[in-house]
Amino acid sequence: MVIGLRYLIFLLLISSFPANSKWEDGIPMPQAKSGTVATVIDNNIILIGGKSIVEGSPVSEIFDIKGNIWRPISIMPKKLIGTRIVNIGDKGLVCGGFNNQKITNECWVYDVLLSLWVRTDSMPLARAEHSMIRINNKIYVLGGVGEEPERLMIYNISKKRWSISKYNLPTVRYSMATTKFNDSIVTVGGVQVSSNNVTSVVEVFDPEKKKWTRLKDLPQKIASASATEINSKLHVVGGKTFSPLKTYDNHYIYFNNDWSEREPMPTPRHDMASVNNGKKWYIIGGAISPGIFSIFSPTDVVEIYSQ
Repeated sequence: MVIGLRYLIFLLLISSFPANSKWEDGIPMPQAKSGTVATVIDNNIILIGGKSIVEGSPVSEIFDIKGNIWRPISIMPKKLIGTRIVNIGDKGLVCGGFNNQKITNECWVYDVLLSLWVRTDSMPLARAEHSMIRINNKIYVLGGVGEEPERLMIYNISKKRWSISKYNLPTVRYSMATTKFNDSIVTVGGVQVSSNNVTSVVEVFDPEKKKWTRLKDLPQKIASASATEINSKLHVVGGKTFSPLKTYDNHYIYFNNDWSEREPMPTPRHDMASVNNGKKWYIIGGAISPGIFSIFSPTDVVEIYSQ
């Protein structure tokens, strides 16, 4: 009877997951790192910076998705931690971060074809541990730590011009999970700048309506998680909390105005790079342990989710 009940529970659990969704191992990074950032350009994942056990780690790499191989790229002129990157055609735009513990507003462009770094227009305000998302012809910078973190900065790609929006981030946070979702920008969790407490808040900015709305809170408070949109559903994985001091493997999906749990990420971690090439979601690197122990626990793990 006990065995039958356990089997029934197992069947109920697996039936709640899409039949073709799964996690798989990817090719490990050449070097274990946390705090890396990534974007997809053509069939390549551009991976910038991060922290390793060796002090800093300015080494950046490209992962050839078709060739299934990593290769190094030219070293970024500045050793930035807590920076962000977005795709602007055949180039990558990198903005903000800590430069030798000083928060910067600098931006750099990486030309994949020429393997060349070029300094470009700086952000109006210095930020680190922020979020940076591209929606059509504009790039949005939200939250983080630094100058006026409540202010939303916008970069017009065609005009090559920065501006500061009047539509402030309602709950000012850093280390949020942020992604494009239904042509809007969704921000999940993070650490509140005012209190340094981890939160479960989920807020969405609609660039067309120029309006912030709040969705149902994530089932748990989380910071430094990763998020993406797959088949009109919002996915959130991993992350950390300060109290308790813990790293998570949780995988949540937001659909039909509610959250549900899905297959856990195989390796619990936080501060991962996250990219979605439209076919698969790559979760790259990160730290296994939270808090000060994260310095000693970067990982080279790459795990891929497909549905």
